[in-house]
Amino acid sequence: MDVELISRASVFFSLKDAWNELAGNFKSPLLRHEWCSSNIAVFCSPPDRLATFVVRSNGKMRAAAPLKIVYHSRVPRLEPLSAYELGEPSGFLYDSDEALTVLVKAIFRSGYSLAMHRFSVDGPEMELMKDLVPRRALYSQGRGNSSYTVPLQPTWQSFEATISAGRRSDLRRYKRRAERFGNLQFEAVSPNRPALDRYLEEFFQVEASGWKGRSGSAILMSPLRMRFFTEYARTIADQGMLRMYFLRIDGRTAAARFAVECGNRLWDLKMGYDESLSECSPGVLLTQETMRDAIDRGLEAHEFLGKAEAWERHWPCEQNDLTSIRIYPFSINGGLSVLRDGYQFASKRVFSQTNAES
Repeated sequence: MDVELISRASVFFSLKDAWNELAGNFKSPLLRHEWCSSNIAVFCSPPDRLATFVVRSNGKMRAAAPLKIVYHSRVPRLEPLSAYELGEPSGFLYDSDEALTVLVKAIFRSGYSLAMHRFSVDGPEMELMKDLVPRRALYSQGRGNSSYTVPLQPTWQSFEATISAGRRSDLRRYKRRAERFGNLQFEAVSPNRPALDRYLEEFFQVEASGWKGRSGSAILMSPLRMRFFTEYARTIADQGMLRMYFLRIDGRTAAARFAVECGNRLWDLKMGYDESLSECSPGVLLTQETMRDAIDRGLEAHEFLGKAEAWERHWPCEQNDLTSIRIYPFSINGGLSVLRDGYQFASKRVFSQTNAES
């Protein structure tokens, strides 16, 4: 098998068909070409640069690692695309253990330190990387923040039966409270290009209306994130993968969701709600109706992305354990990365202790 290191965005963009054929072995849209190419277009700018490893055999793509070189205090390190910018789970693509082995060995031979954020604990990549770590390299593993999956059922009645009696009671109470504010309307839409901007504007506005807007984490608060989600939405809308959901009360947007349908699952990327209506939990009500629609569409699961949150346990959840790993090779780059990360860790400890004592 041959390994190619792709450093030019134009070369990566040309790989769409072969890349998505390989990504078909996985259910996640976060490994597909649309997600990666949007990340490269928006977030991969100097001094950072693309460094995606591709394994081929007889011209066929067999494995790939969507990575880039990121500079921290002038020290380069391999990281997943948009690991810090978006914070979603990362991973590799492959069609066999043999191809994955070739891929991981090539990454280790590069001489760069590697940081994988929110990496699956249960996948074969994790075990293989631990087994193949060079003898003199340093390996560390930390928390990656888990996420939840809600398995769906063939019918709404059978799914509702899996929700605890207490949670069903809560959901009915939220709905009664919401109805005091006015008439509830739920809309599920897969917008095409002409209609997309209107729905995106509505979503961005409600997502920024509460704590996300105040904290600066809303999409509208970041020109780069705004550009990414707009470009990504256009790309997946063209392919019929974009799903947007809205809960309105007397025409007023109470909650909105940006999701992707892929691998017979609904992947929940972003949601926002009007905090002035928080007593009726509009985000929870929107999610309840989102799952009803997903069941009607014959989907098998609802995937909560981001970090697992307590409110998501209104429904029967399976936990996806994720971890973060760092590998420092026995090289100048590895040594500098260890020093840099060690200094950063020590600084955070001192800062935390100072705040606790003040």
